[in-house]
Amino acid sequence: MSFNRPMLEAMTELNGRLIEQVSRANNEWLGFVNRRMSEDMAASKRFMECKTVQDVFSAYSDFVQRAQQQYQAEFQYFARLNQKLADETATVLKSRIDEVEADMRH
Repeated sequence: MSFNRPMLEAMTELNGRLIEQVSRANNEWLGFVNRRMSEDMAASKRFMECKTVQDVFSAYSDFVQRAQQQYQAEFQYFARLNQKLADETATVLKSRIDEVEADMRH
């Protein structure tokens, strides 16, 4: 049973961290969707105000460039978040495995 205790503790800790990360990811994603919807509405307004074809091209170019920047930043955020979770998982598991090995030696 002493072998299972550190792993159970590790899984409990990891579940807590996972719940925190999922909550953080959900909040970030909802914020991103809200920001993008605002950008989309602003772009629609700008498109309706266009008087020339050049205005349309300029508005569309600005819209696409801004969207690309925002999506890229969001994907980078999630990549960092996932890397952090992976690093934390590895650290927790390694520390618990070290505990199990130490217990088994005694």
